[in-house]
Amino acid sequence: TVLIPLISFSGLAAGGSKLPETAPCAVCTANGNTLEMPAKARSRYQGEIFYFCTVACKDQFDKDPLSMILGPLPRPMPKFTAETLNGKKISLKSKKYKGQIILIDFWATWCLPCLETMPELERIQQKYKKGRNVTVLGISLDSGAEARQKIQKVIQEKKISYPVWQDTKKPSAFETFKFKSVPTLFLIDQKRQIVAQWVGKADHKAIEKQIQVLLNKK
Repeated sequence: TVLIPLISFSGLAAGGSKLPETAPCAVCTANGNTLEMPAKARSRYQGEIFYFCTVACKDQFDKDPLSMILGPLPRPMPKFTAETLNGKKISLKSKKYKGQIILIDFWATWCLPCLETMPELERIQQKYKKGRNVTVLGISLDSGAEARQKIQKVIQEKKISYPVWQDTKKPSAFETFKFKSVPTLFLIDQKRQIVAQWVGKADHKAIEKQIQVLLNKK
């Protein structure tokens, strides 16, 4: 997992060996309360420190930290707009993706785990493309004048056939999905609900298992 530089999750991450006097509670923030409160406990997750207003909040976080950071499952996919590598504005409202299961991979060209994951995602795309029920979608967080050139180079080197978009519109998909590191993957069902999520280099077998669950639903 590669932490995205200069960006933290809602100001919750911090270092140091002592509890601060006050801090946003990770669990309360996930429930919509971002106010700072007296810090009573903390937990480390994926190299970052999260603070809590009660030990009960810490225990809740420790049981399923990913759901506290990204959100509970299932939940509606947030609305977002991106750009194709040709500069065309696009979203999943397109008729092309109606009724499809979509695996969204947020990645960046400077993220080694992202690049290592891409061949596995391509295999998933190839396996399910005949039925046209499953689409892998890459969304790059690269920015800058040479971003598209770098993205195209990776696509060619990794022989990627699935669509790749660039996260350039406001509000960004990065902001709306509320993740804090790449690679992060979201599995979206036919009703546009997020039904599974992975942070870091995910096991493609675990991803396929979740896809099969959706395909087997009547």
